[in-house]
Amino acid sequence: MKKFLIVLIILFICGLLSADICLEQIKDSEVLVGAEFYEQYANTKQVFKDVFWNVLYERIKLFGVLILLCLTPLKERVGIVLAPIFSYIWGFFLMSAIIELGIAGLVVGLASVIPHGLLYGGAIWMMLGKRRTRSYHTRDRVALNIASYIFMLLLFITGCIMESLVGTHFIPWIIRLSLI
Repeated sequence: MKKFLIVLIILFICGLLSADICLEQIKDSEVLVGAEFYEQYANTKQVFKDVFWNVLYERIKLFGVLILLCLTPLKERVGIVLAPIFSYIWGFFLMSAIIELGIAGLVVGLASVIPHGLLYGGAIWMMLGKRRTRSYHTRDRVALNIASYIFMLLLFITGCIMESLVGTHFIPWIIRLSLI
């Protein structure tokens, strides 16, 4: 576990460094998010309901793929493959936000992951940690399995609500403060 955490930290740092290097080279291109995007995002009125349904739709697709992968023999490898990818991508995004917005970019980058990312991560961790047993299931065991799936669903929906709230209220407010 310690080695895996070290790999995640190294890939996060690689994401930070590669964003720093790449952003200087492709600053004028339309490939990455620029200050204009942040300004438009901050000044656009977003309706929570619309954002929530969009977030829910997009996250259901991702969780659906994860659920399907968890039903295959690849289940043990899913977390090992996805965690480093997410670590690198988040490092890249965080550094690009910092370069574009300064200190406010750090807050925007953190708000893009915390609190909803922790809820999604908990649901994914529970999903990947569930063991399929072929033994005899008692009523208590079935009730415990149903309760754990309901809890994962609640974590997922709460994450969607938090992501929608953060995206419609907190992040635009921080961006407006940084652009003043």
